[in-house]
Amino acid sequence: MFIVKKTEDITDVKIEETSSFLDNLPKEKLEHFYFRPDTDKNYCPKVSFVMAHDNKNIILKFFVKEEYVLASAVNDNEMVCRDSCVEFFVIPGKEFKSYYNFEFNCIGTCLLYRGRDRKNREII
Repeated sequence: MFIVKKTEDITDVKIEETSSFLDNLPKEKLEHFYFRPDTDKNYCPKVSFVMAHDNKNIILKFFVKEEYVLASAVNDNEMVCRDSCVEFFVIPGKEFKSYYNFEFNCIGTCLLYRGRDRKNREII
């Protein structure tokens, strides 16, 4: 788990400036990986990320280097988990009983779940 520190107001950061804004924040190294049973557990991509929030917005950028990439899911809510992908889990606040699971493959296709746990969630 990673606690995101509050940053300056990001509501005024223009969408085209988001990437360069995040590039100036310190990167965190990602060291926890889930491997599907049919994958090589000896290989691990190099992954880091940056996040910012201002109590209303969250922005996130992953930096991934890997030997081979796969992107077969091209439509949102297709199974990007079978591609080269990253995930982001968030619970919006203490009063929420569900979490959101954002999965993105290397071409930006998104799979979004909401639920109480892995077995009780739905694609939204």
